[in-house]
Amino acid sequence: MAGPVVDTKVMTPRTQGRLLLSTAIFCTLLLYARTLHFDFVYDDWPQIVHNPHLQSVAYIPQYFTNDLWSHQGQSSYYRPIFLLWLFFNHSLFGVSPAGWHATSLGLEILAIFLLFIAGTNLSGNPVTGGAAALIFAIHPVNIESIAWASASSELLMGVFLLLSFLSFLRYRSGGQSTNLQLSVCAFALALGCKETAVSFPLMGTLQLLRDDRRESRFVLDKPPSHLPHL
Repeated sequence: MAGPVVDTKVMTPRTQGRLLLSTAIFCTLLLYARTLHFDFVYDDWPQIVHNPHLQSVAYIPQYFTNDLWSHQGQSSYYRPIFLLWLFFNHSLFGVSPAGWHATSLGLEILAIFLLFIAGTNLSGNPVTGGAAALIFAIHPVNIESIAWASASSELLMGVFLLLSFLSFLRYRSGGQSTNLQLSVCAFALALGCKETAVSFPLMGTLQLLRDDRRESRFVLDKPPSHLPHL
């Protein structure tokens, strides 16, 4: 008697997830490829084009002691890692906007990939991770951070936060303490990109509350594993 017929055309969840991820990346390139032809706008001119602190390595130590707009006065923005990112781009592309927009697009694609991994790890389903990546890729909230070079601080912060969250998840799932240390380091880098990264410990708290009842009791009985981020 012949055995059951297996339909090889049915895609596994893993394949479906990868297909959704590929679609997300393709849509990102399709939607934002035109930004490579955009010029600098708004804050790009004083922050990038006319910023003498990006033109010499001698200024790098000042990134960690002064604020973001120290070349024009004073402000309340402390973003040394973002300044390093600006210096890196200026060293490669000077004041040619195409290169700056290309690296912003690269950060967006990296964030999509990391979000796919995070969504897959959280749900245990690559399809869910792929769907999350696709929604993020096509969401209009990302337009400013990709099309505006000076807004790449949000993309850079997002990448470091996702790396921190993934390391945190690995630690929670039985990983070594090194994973927690990496999570804290990535969180610190995210803080150096933009101040809103300070909300990350809330993500850790929500993840802990998402655990089962026994894990919830553990949170109450012992110091939370996200305490180093505070």
